[in-house]
Amino acid sequence: MRIVESLLVVISLDSIIQNELNLGSSIINLPRGEYKESIVIDRPCTIIGNGTTLWNENNPVLLVRSKGVTLKDLNLELTSISGYESDHAILQIQSDTIIDNVEVFGGIADTKKFYIPRSIHLGDFKSNVENTFKVSMYLPEDCIVMVKSSNVKISNSRLSSGHSDLILKVSPMEDGSRIYGELLLISKFIRRVFIDGIASQDALQHFDTLVYSANNIPQDVENEVFAVSVQSASSISKESKTKILQRGERCTLDRTNLTIRLTYNAINVDIDPYIFLTDENNHTIYNEDLVFFGNTTSRNGAISVEEDSSITMHLDRVPQYIKKVCVCYAIYNGKVKQLKRFSVVQNLKFSIYSNNFETFNIFPDALQHFSTMILLELYRNVGSWKINPIVSGYNGSLPQMCKSFGIDADY
Repeated sequence: MRIVESLLVVISLDSIIQNELNLGSSIINLPRGEYKESIVIDRPCTIIGNGTTLWNENNPVLLVRSKGVTLKDLNLELTSISGYESDHAILQIQSDTIIDNVEVFGGIADTKKFYIPRSIHLGDFKSNVENTFKVSMYLPEDCIVMVKSSNVKISNSRLSSGHSDLILKVSPMEDGSRIYGELLLISKFIRRVFIDGIASQDALQHFDTLVYSANNIPQDVENEVFAVSVQSASSISKESKTKILQRGERCTLDRTNLTIRLTYNAINVDIDPYIFLTDENNHTIYNEDLVFFGNTTSRNGAISVEEDSSITMHLDRVPQYIKKVCVCYAIYNGKVKQLKRFSVVQNLKFSIYSNNFETFNIFPDALQHFSTMILLELYRNVGSWKINPIVSGYNGSLPQMCKSFGIDADY
């Protein structure tokens, strides 16, 4: 067995695989990480991904053109689609391709489509009582269902092909508690669906409330399959419109100069940014690595906060010991006893500009019980930077958030 060393990640994984095949290797271990690739396998072999993620925007991520191929421990993702109801295929395989622990987001060529959500937003639900929600999906094949959340149980662990309903049972939760969970639909491949929601004493109790229903399913759905359309990377046209980022939707940044601006409607409310520059352990090393109104510029001028609370970033100036930049916001409350929360804020919008072009928008929701939030994180990945929208309320005070990053503060 030949091990592909991580020092080779500067070369494309496709080149690594082809080189290993040319050297006679039949078992190829990929370096762990996230890679934008369109890989072609044209000889029998076993590809062990070690949990690595291969992704692309429009092109298939992986084309298996040879018999006798095994794929193991891989995550394959198509980032340009918002759900499984898409004409893009992420993967093409052969009839004898062996699949072992491969997770996909996107379609498989020449197979029937799954009509399932990317995420399930439960919204607000009554605290301290059980709530139930219904998810109505269309599955082209039988699936085993697993849930990864201590607060959610499911009505069935197996779903049959065709129209299938799944009941989510949310156990009693304290006011202000939040769910972050996942559904795993397991057939030949694994498909993951995110779950989020928040318990509130002011919300209604839910009884089998429909939170997702598969729609736009063609009458002749049995014949509807994914097709493969392959383009060279250079021929893919750039989208000119602003992309709306959803929670957990990772994107690679093609520029290092960014500006983040927020707009909102509220009376006598100030929302201040706090940017934590952290190491690989998600901790700040120096106090100067927290950028906010009391320290408006980081080392080397990489990150700065302007008077209007906008954030300017020059990611190419970020010191190498910094692995992640976490962008947070908090409502200024001073010493008042009655805390202001995001429930008093309307039309909250974050705009991310690259070279004066509005590239991304983020529209947070379900923040009404929080006065502090984590917007996003930027992290290094194979020589570039990626953005990961967290878009989550922080269940604690601003000083507690600072402490979680290794800083003692009393702001």
